[in-house]
Amino acid sequence: MNRISYYIPGGLLVFLGLLIVVFPEILVALVAAVVIFIGAGALFFGHQMRKAQRSMRAGYEGTEYDDDGFYPKTCPGCNEVMIKNEIGICVLCSLDLPKTNYCKDRANPVAKLFWGRLDLEIAISSYYFNKENIIQHLIHALKYKGDKMVGEILGVELGKDIQKVNKYKNIDVIIPVPIHNKKLKNRGYNQSLFIAKGVRKVINVPIIDEILLRHYDGSTQTTKSRFDRWKNVYNNFDIRNNNYLEYKHILLVDDVVTTGATIEACGRSLESIKGVKLSVATLASADMLS
Repeated sequence: MNRISYYIPGGLLVFLGLLIVVFPEILVALVAAVVIFIGAGALFFGHQMRKAQRSMRAGYEGTEYDDDGFYPKTCPGCNEVMIKNEIGICVLCSLDLPKTNYCKDRANPVAKLFWGRLDLEIAISSYYFNKENIIQHLIHALKYKGDKMVGEILGVELGKDIQKVNKYKNIDVIIPVPIHNKKLKNRGYNQSLFIAKGVRKVINVPIIDEILLRHYDGSTQTTKSRFDRWKNVYNNFDIRNNNYLEYKHILLVDDVVTTGATIEACGRSLESIKGVKLSVATLASADMLS
């Protein structure tokens, strides 16, 4: 080998060192590149490990198929094939759900959202909701893909959180936030009712879903500002047979709380009933509340 070739690596390092001295931003760029490379590698490795773990379990336990026994069931949270005996949500997604632990804090962000708006006994959400997280996928499946089982499964978890709050023992009835008859006809079901069914399995109180009514089918709330959401639901709810709910503690159940406009409109109607107490529980709350 040419003797000069031995000096090439050292020369390159000296040259690189001089560049960093003259242009320190090069060092920052190099460090950033290394961090990005390591981070991307970790994400790729984690994804491959998850797939390998599921493949190994599927090999041992078999695959879960649909009712016709032809197509493998997929998890609505991660879209991976479900393993035998997994129900509704795969085990890995269940472990990755973004818990809020708001049940441990009376002054949690959801409770604060309604301060000065509603007089609430309990106000909690079980999970954080943001774009493209597992909960967003699960609630999308519940609302738009007919996956009612997801609502009941997550409703059970919401019920367990409610149980951790002392005042839950005083709850008399559960009322799911209603949707308009037109939307009910198109969708075929109210997603909040299935969440409420899951909650009922834990706290064992009746569901009343024919007393709180929605007057008209307002446009979707998803892209609206706080004020426009409030206008969209203001005076949109009415009570049928309020005598039945007098002096009762009502638990109002919904899927996601963002600005609180819909729940506030429901709550104001319910608070007009004599002696009523009101609590609110939602599967998820928008990440921006935390």
